[in-house]
Amino acid sequence: MKTLKLIKKITPVIAAGMIASFAISPVSAAGMLPAVNLKADEDLLFFPDYAYVDPRSSLVRIRVHAWAFEPEKDSVKRKAVISLLKKQMGMPADSETAKLFEDRCMHFMVDQERGKSVAVRIGNDVYNVGMTDASGHTERALCLPLQMFNPIVVNNRGGANEGPVWFDVSTSSRSDPSRVYNAHTRFIPYNGVSVISDIDDTIKISQVADKKALLENTFINPYKDVPGMAKLYKKWADQGAEFHYLSASPWQLYTPISDFMKSAGFPEGIFKMKIFGMSNNFSTLFDGPEKIKTPYLTMVLKDFPGRTFVLVGDSGEKDPEIYADIARKNPGHVTHIYIRNVSGETRDSARMKAAFKGVSDDLWTLFTDTSEIADVNVK
Repeated sequence: MKTLKLIKKITPVIAAGMIASFAISPVSAAGMLPAVNLKADEDLLFFPDYAYVDPRSSLVRIRVHAWAFEPEKDSVKRKAVISLLKKQMGMPADSETAKLFEDRCMHFMVDQERGKSVAVRIGNDVYNVGMTDASGHTERALCLPLQMFNPIVVNNRGGANEGPVWFDVSTSSRSDPSRVYNAHTRFIPYNGVSVISDIDDTIKISQVADKKALLENTFINPYKDVPGMAKLYKKWADQGAEFHYLSASPWQLYTPISDFMKSAGFPEGIFKMKIFGMSNNFSTLFDGPEKIKTPYLTMVLKDFPGRTFVLVGDSGEKDPEIYADIARKNPGHVTHIYIRNVSGETRDSARMKAAFKGVSDDLWTLFTDTSEIADVNVK
């Protein structure tokens, strides 16, 4: 109990101290960074992740997710595949649509690099993230003793109202130490409210139920946000909510999707997407979300026993079933579920009754227009 009380007391102020203690200047720190065994024509991308204090072990856990790949911009094979796809989709070679399509396809045509040993610097120490697998990905929760944060807490002039922050953990390339890669990481306090949101047809119009429209909205059409959702999420962020964004889309689309969300005004957050390689059957590109969402939801709720969760999704796929199952298994932990109605159903439809069986009626809302929930607060 003493440890738990300490964690609740210090986590609001740990984050503010992390800026000074953990932020690494790419210029001054490059020579002191660990080096990944990347060749000159290979690249590394970190995806945003989170850090937290684990009350069960009194450790700070920092999740890091890296992807190593070799861009194939000049590949004859890549050009041939893109040319064929553009022809099949009826795109003029030099059109704006074709250019957008090429940008969206860019990370699908890379060689995913196995066997890259990734380590990162945090503070003054180096931590091993692991070896990239056949998909080029490696993920690990790094563990740091809670005690190492004590000086930060003591020296921090902030108080309990200090909010969480983003901080960077960093590495470099062995072939060129001036190439520095930063893992953008969010420190999330023990207490508070977290919003876990689906992306496709919840905040971005994708038309998942129509595969042709889905392909067009994924690869050739400008991304469009669901009206009112960015404003609602911004309000919740101003009230102190943290955000996790889930999608069954592959990580290859992370950059265009995250750029779109930033330009549309959605709050920064953690992403969880699908690992996909071109060696896979292409039909698996749009597999159902269960394999991604259920494990991730389970993990996040376990990592944050002191937080409450608002789950937001849509009726186009399995969000009602997935979210309701999580709510049943975590009573009191999920405070509300919001489902955007894209299928024309009602609360009394057979599907909704079956999905939310055993879930209190006042715990979930089926809405068609964002204006129906615009006044909702998450405090």
